[in-house]
Amino acid sequence: FFFVIPRNNRMNKQDNESSIKSTVKRAFVGNLNNTSDVEDRVRALFSRSAIPVKSIKIVPLKQPNTKCYALVECDVDMAIKCLRGMKFDGGLLSVQHERKTGNASKSKSKGFGGGWAAPNHSPHTFEKPIPSLSKQMKDMSLLHETKITQDGMNAIDSGGVKKMIPSTSSSDDVSQFHSRCKLSLDNLLQEYGSYDPDYERMKAMQVESSQSSSVVTAEDKSHAQSVGGMLASNGRAPIHVEVVSFGYKYSVPPQAREGWSHSNPLSPIDCRDLPRCPHYVAKLSGLNHKVKRAMLSVVEKDDCDENSDTECDVEESPSINPLVEKCEEVSESIICTLEEAINEGGHGYAFPLEVTIFLGSEYGRHRSVVLCETVAQKIRNLLRRNEGARISQPVSVSTRHRDVDKKHMDEEAFGVDLRREHDAEMKLKKKQEWLESRW
Repeated sequence: FFFVIPRNNRMNKQDNESSIKSTVKRAFVGNLNNTSDVEDRVRALFSRSAIPVKSIKIVPLKQPNTKCYALVECDVDMAIKCLRGMKFDGGLLSVQHERKTGNASKSKSKGFGGGWAAPNHSPHTFEKPIPSLSKQMKDMSLLHETKITQDGMNAIDSGGVKKMIPSTSSSDDVSQFHSRCKLSLDNLLQEYGSYDPDYERMKAMQVESSQSSSVVTAEDKSHAQSVGGMLASNGRAPIHVEVVSFGYKYSVPPQAREGWSHSNPLSPIDCRDLPRCPHYVAKLSGLNHKVKRAMLSVVEKDDCDENSDTECDVEESPSINPLVEKCEEVSESIICTLEEAINEGGHGYAFPLEVTIFLGSEYGRHRSVVLCETVAQKIRNLLRRNEGARISQPVSVSTRHRDVDKKHMDEEAFGVDLRREHDAEMKLKKKQEWLESRW
């Protein structure tokens, strides 16, 4: 007896093996030096970033032969988030998804041979221009010009002259766009919510002080710095401060574990003790203005605590917001670290510095993002004022959010648990009201 395996089963086994190979995801890590211990160093780099690695394949480059790249089987998205742009072996790492080479060329080359040869064209066929194509283009342009709509064009008169009437809807949109372009920067910033009314006044005072005297002494220079501020645009200042938000759910950034230095002066600031985002805006990210308004709104204190035996203090402030207090505390500590780096570390144009501040919440989506943007805005205001000439070098400020657009799988990241608790409280409240009204 002979047992014959059907051909379909064999084909299914081959397809399964090929699909398993194609589903393996590897990260491309480029700009590596081709040394004997490059695999161990790459594995140690991934272990410091808390990224599990299954396998590493080192591929040397032909030109130049001193460089190579690695194909690492791991969580590619986490590797891109944590390691892209990191300084490693005197250069910046290039981390991205592995590009799969398709088999389109192989499938095209397959065949059984034979076929008809293409006929040889005579040399006279390409000398004359193709009238059909040019004629077709002209006809299309004429059709586009002579097309008549109800709101865009009126009828053609007897003389054959076309009178165009612009569309009202498109003209309104264009006119509105041009009117928006003519608005000043102050009005646009005021609509966005980042307008500083004292900036124009300080700028005018700086211009008047610069025009009043051509010879500037040390006292005049310090006074001008205190009036004009030390805030500069990104890329034009010797000292740059980057405020980064992240989520503890997805590990602490590896740069925060390197220890103290002027570039990493503060340990990661934990803001998980702050109140969570309200349930009615939790589905939005912290970059949305509705989330900012809800989390930065004033939290009113109760007149008296029902469970407390002490009387209320009238002299206490009627409102308090822990996120605003945290923002003022963090911004003041950042200004102190900048002052220390400039005065004691000697950082400036001769010795530039990049300072990174890390703010972390549970998922890096609401609290850390709002606190990050608020701290950056507070630092900019302090640098513009520069009271007491504390900062003597120009400083630029920027923000970065690592996990705000991450694909979160937990319900807590979108406030589903808060919505459930709110619905339960409202249901219980309605039940109590119904019982009170009945009795």
